[in-house]
Amino acid sequence: MLLRAIWFLVLGWWFGAIWAALAYLFCLSIIGLPIGVLMLNRLPRVLTLKPLETEPMHTMREGKPATVEVPAEEYPFILRALWFFVLGWEIAGFALIIGYLLCLTILGIPAGLWILNRVPLVMTLKRA
Repeated sequence: MLLRAIWFLVLGWWFGAIWAALAYLFCLSIIGLPIGVLMLNRLPRVLTLKPLETEPMHTMREGKPATVEVPAEEYPFILRALWFFVLGWEIAGFALIIGYLLCLTILGIPAGLWILNRVPLVMTLKRA
């Protein structure tokens, strides 16, 4: 945890801003969109060295494994494409700015990372 805090204070805050700006620019072109979304998915790792994946927690109820929740259904591609071109990229830009500004304050880091984790979803309605 200390290493992640030192990383954020020394390198992460400015490198994350450059990373987010490049990712957003990639997302503005059709060819760069997959790379941009991938970069946005990695933004919390760039900012704070957050691990990409965590091991799932398994719970037991009455000696049996708990049921797994079924993820929500994806929106149709046409709807997601319309969303991206009409509102998604603008709202994602605002979310990047707000999330990053929150990350520059000690108390705002958790909320900022929460927002930055959701930028790809806001931009394309694609569930990671």
